[in-house]
Amino acid sequence: MEIPHWKIVSIGIAFLLLLLASSIFLGKFLPQSEIQLKILQFGNYWIGFLIYVISFILACDLIWLLRSLLAFKWSWMGGPLIRTKTGVILLAVLVLGGSFLSTLYGAVHAKKIKTSFHDITINKQVDDLKEMKVVLIADLHLGYSVGSKDMQKMVDRINKQDPDLVVLAGDIFDNEYEALDDPEYLSETLHQIQSKYGTYAVYGNHDVKETLVAGFSIGASKKALRDPRMDEFMEEAGITVLEDESELIDQKFYLVGRLDGEKNGRGTSKRKSIEELTADLD
Repeated sequence: MEIPHWKIVSIGIAFLLLLLASSIFLGKFLPQSEIQLKILQFGNYWIGFLIYVISFILACDLIWLLRSLLAFKWSWMGGPLIRTKTGVILLAVLVLGGSFLSTLYGAVHAKKIKTSFHDITINKQVDDLKEMKVVLIADLHLGYSVGSKDMQKMVDRINKQDPDLVVLAGDIFDNEYEALDDPEYLSETLHQIQSKYGTYAVYGNHDVKETLVAGFSIGASKKALRDPRMDEFMEEAGITVLEDESELIDQKFYLVGRLDGEKNGRGTSKRKSIEELTADLD
């Protein structure tokens, strides 16, 4: 019996989609390697693409539902075109094409570094210190999506600002230390940050050891512990991490760092209040 060509194509597409979708989980069963890293990176993009596909389908369903409820007489939605294979193909092109372009835009946009500037007035008198330039960075998420090349661009942009102080406000890592493409190079790159008073950081809710599937942590728990290698990495990078503690800088001002309120990496939900952290400060 001869199988129609369209059925063969459909089976082929279904198999390809199944293979692509499996990338989300496939990398978790492979030994740590460059290939595994690439597969897991692709899985992150695939889940983003899938979310766009679902969004486009829901939008089409909503339009169709509104047409039915409000009795719209749209000829292009009631004519023969929609009831033919051509109509199905056009809809598939719209959904898949729009999802692909949206994913592509997101991937390109994510690699662009934008700097925003804010003037903040603090009503305190500190000797001859009239102003400071502080560079604040948050949510680097070093791992499958952000690597060595991205961080080199980031450090170059930071140094271009000629900052007095640099602070990293959490989520430096993306849960899995193994996801770093080159830990040694990354720490050396971060060590190149130049500022008058140094670089300080606090940890965020992603700076703990948890398994990621397509960019989302599974088995999330307040008792998730931090990978010791993260602390070693920060020390090698020359970054001082403040965990529920304060530091007097240049005998002029204090910098206070809190534990993360959701996952502090210590296996406990306890952390000091602002009042406790500042009780003994000038």
